[in-house]
Amino acid sequence: MCFVKRLPIILTIASMVAVGLHGQEPDVSGPHPGPTLAERLGYNRQARLLIVHADDVGSSRAVNLATFDALASGQVTSASVMVPCAGLQEVAEYAATHPEADLGLHLTLTSGRSPGRWGPVASRAAVPSLVDSLGYLFPGPREALSRIDPKQVEIELRAQIRRARDVGLRPTHLDSHEFLLFFRPELFEIYLRVGQEAGVPVLLAKGLFSLIRERMAGHAPDYESFLGPGDVVLGDLITMTPETASEGWPAFYGKALKDLGPGVAEIIIHVGYESEVPPDMRGNEPFGSRWRQQEFDFFTGREFKELLRRHDVKLISWRDITKLRSTR
Repeated sequence: MCFVKRLPIILTIASMVAVGLHGQEPDVSGPHPGPTLAERLGYNRQARLLIVHADDVGSSRAVNLATFDALASGQVTSASVMVPCAGLQEVAEYAATHPEADLGLHLTLTSGRSPGRWGPVASRAAVPSLVDSLGYLFPGPREALSRIDPKQVEIELRAQIRRARDVGLRPTHLDSHEFLLFFRPELFEIYLRVGQEAGVPVLLAKGLFSLIRERMAGHAPDYESFLGPGDVVLGDLITMTPETASEGWPAFYGKALKDLGPGVAEIIIHVGYESEVPPDMRGNEPFGSRWRQQEFDFFTGREFKELLRRHDVKLISWRDITKLRSTR
């Protein structure tokens, strides 16, 4: 399998920085040979299908409003929600009036370093290994992975799924904030288990598996050994990151779509309205307010629409994949 490096989505473990990868091999469903995912979805084997997915919904009003409008454009097809964050209720109100929206859960075990940090959904007494001295989830994977107890991780993930459903969300899929659940075998097993119990697919991608294996030098989980015939594995996972930002969005994603292999891929994006961010909190840092505004402008604009047409890439959503579960 041939991969081209796509740069970090901040997956730190010790000194490791993980990078997104772009794979060329057609994806299949589960570990056994058979029809490709594209064929199971009703397309031919050579079809190039793409989920355009917005992360971090719920993290701020700026992100929420931009994500809602991005979904309305039809050029962003999916998003996932950070349940522990203060913007959850706003997302729930949106979902109540937009039942067609493809919203998953961005399972969250870290809280960054910004002023608006958050704690767990479960009681702190139930998950003491997940929080720092101030009661917040740890800032990032580096701090969290050396401390968290897998049993308490499972308690927290179940609490997040339960809270989401309590406010009226009906998630189409699950994924992992900063991919933290991919770094230890017991965490990956929990990730699969809570997805199975929730009755929805979880984000899995060949490129991500290969990347983490490369960066962990033989210490990564044996992902395929955990998978069953009902698990859906995507091929490509693509995102712009700081090291490639100098190329510009049209050039970077134009090349990515041109090189896209057959099967189902996902582009992960981070959108937000800069005007909704207080002036003293705006900035040009990676994934900051300027970055998120540029992502929104590009993925909802004509240039991206033309790239999809030119390279014969068809948009789908996680809702399409979720429907496969009900037909098994």
